[in-house]
Amino acid sequence: MKLSVIIVSYNVKFFLEQCLRSCIKATQNLEAEIIVVDNNSVDESTEMVKEKFPNISLIYNRENLGFSKANNQAILKAKGEFVLLLNPDTLVEEDAFEKVISFMSEKKEVGVVGVQMIDGKGKFLDESKRGIPDFQTSFFKFLGMHKFFPNSQILNNYYLGNLDKDKRHEVEVLAGAFMLIRKSVLDEVGLLDEKFFMYWEDTDLCMRVADKGYKIYYLGDIKIIHYKGESNKRHTLSFTIGFNKSMVSFVKKHFSKHPLFLPLIKLAILVKVLIVLVRDFFKTFLLPIIDFSTMYFGILFLTNYWGENFAPYHFVETFTNLVLPSYIVVWIISLFFSGAYDKPFRINRVARGVIFGLLVIAAFSNFINVIRFSRVIIIAGGVLVFSFFVILRFFYRISGYQDVDIAEKKVMNLLLLSEKKEFQRAEEIISNSKHNTRLIGYLNQRGENGALGSFSEINEIIQKHKIDEVVFASFDISFKDIIKWLISLSKTSLNFKILPENSHFLIGSNSRETLGDYYSPDSNWELSKTANKRNKRVLDFTLSFLFLIFSPILMWLSNSPTLFLKNMIGILRAEKTFVGFNKKYESHFPNIRKGILFPTSCIKQEGLDSKEIRNINMRYAKDYNAKNDLYIILKSINQLG
Repeated sequence: MKLSVIIVSYNVKFFLEQCLRSCIKATQNLEAEIIVVDNNSVDESTEMVKEKFPNISLIYNRENLGFSKANNQAILKAKGEFVLLLNPDTLVEEDAFEKVISFMSEKKEVGVVGVQMIDGKGKFLDESKRGIPDFQTSFFKFLGMHKFFPNSQILNNYYLGNLDKDKRHEVEVLAGAFMLIRKSVLDEVGLLDEKFFMYWEDTDLCMRVADKGYKIYYLGDIKIIHYKGESNKRHTLSFTIGFNKSMVSFVKKHFSKHPLFLPLIKLAILVKVLIVLVRDFFKTFLLPIIDFSTMYFGILFLTNYWGENFAPYHFVETFTNLVLPSYIVVWIISLFFSGAYDKPFRINRVARGVIFGLLVIAAFSNFINVIRFSRVIIIAGGVLVFSFFVILRFFYRISGYQDVDIAEKKVMNLLLLSEKKEFQRAEEIISNSKHNTRLIGYLNQRGENGALGSFSEINEIIQKHKIDEVVFASFDISFKDIIKWLISLSKTSLNFKILPENSHFLIGSNSRETLGDYYSPDSNWELSKTANKRNKRVLDFTLSFLFLIFSPILMWLSNSPTLFLKNMIGILRAEKTFVGFNKKYESHFPNIRKGILFPTSCIKQEGLDSKEIRNINMRYAKDYNAKNDLYIILKSINQLG
């Protein structure tokens, strides 16, 4: 057998399906096998592979073993002369495999080959080719010098910026997203180092291959799409910690002779983690901090001005130092839970938050003497908070602050490159997905059969109809041509999706910074919306708190009083939720906490088959409302323990 394609997958069902379809086309003229290793996905990835690709070998792990160990499982079973490590969020040209194998067959001294990777918008991914991350290379990378001197051999050696991305070059390191290796070389140098759970295992393998005297080549004329790039949540704290933990292991393994390297790397990691923490803090709390400061000083100024000029009154320090800050904190919390910080901005949410805050302040001030103050001041404060909050939002809009969106999200105009049959299928998928999109029409090769025009007129059609997103039907357009289109349109502001053949979804990614998204009849869950997630958590917290207060009565209604108390505490600590999905049916639904009750808890389950239970769960997620949770909880209160 010539080729073994190995794909390690974890909760990327739709990307995996598209990847497998492209791999099948790319292996039509080769004696090849495709092995999928699933690391305990819960999104029905394994069911999809079994149903749609029965000839593909599937290894299902009961836990997430990590990238290295999962790949090694498949390598040990691989029968091919060449082994290809391929990420599931990739799409390959129809002749990509034949070309890379032909290259390696001609050059026996080559041990590993990689290709040019582009993201979902057609932009080149720097990690396609890399240099060995020695001290100097790592230092300039950490300083971000590659951004300012992208073509420098010294300052951007990490991404080998001096090498033409469209040509073939001998390089030092390739990305594990697409890495073709001779099986004989793997037998000689060993498998992937399983000390690396994820990240740096590809660099380690390349260095071991080079140490054995084999060459490593980058083929820039062969292209694939890699949707996530190296960004797989790369700006999150968890990614930063995981990535850099692997980096420390890598440095210990390969650069232990450099005594200063490891301490400096650890220092750099500490700085990076602190930067991420500070950034996340300000990203989360910047707006509330600005709001608090503006409201506090604004109200303080106006009250003092009023007291000095219209109604002489001495505001005591208690008002300045305790009462006013307490009131504003209550209002900001109330505004948050009312949805005032959600996008798009809505004045009614602000009004609701201010009124609720007024009620809370009025209620508590009657019981707490230290914060009791004039009701006129409280009402006036509420009016001022409302005014300041609204004015600030319009100021943000004028200034272009990206985290504030006043207008409704506009309808996205979609253009399909396909024939009429696939256009009708895409139209049905989009209409059933309930996304804020509109399919304008389609283009085909000749501009016939009801098409808006031909492929050659695409630029004019995009401008005329104000197209926001282009969709490619892979049944009518080859993956090779799709990649060419992406690259040719990469300098535009367009987004891109692909309609895979025989699928019920459209899929793509708007940038290397996003994990990708899709349009599907079941992709627009009400339960996934920010406001509903927050409402669910507020209901959970409120009810669990009340149930704990009345636990001396309620826990005896349960089968297990001890379990009742544990469940209430678990909900209070955000470890559980009142209503969730039974584990057997939770795959493919929005990710929520472990539930005590289920959407089926308040109905008789005798006679319900798996399909009916799944449909009930689906309706719960699609049409979620906090009232539904309350109904289920009250009807099933005896099941809380």
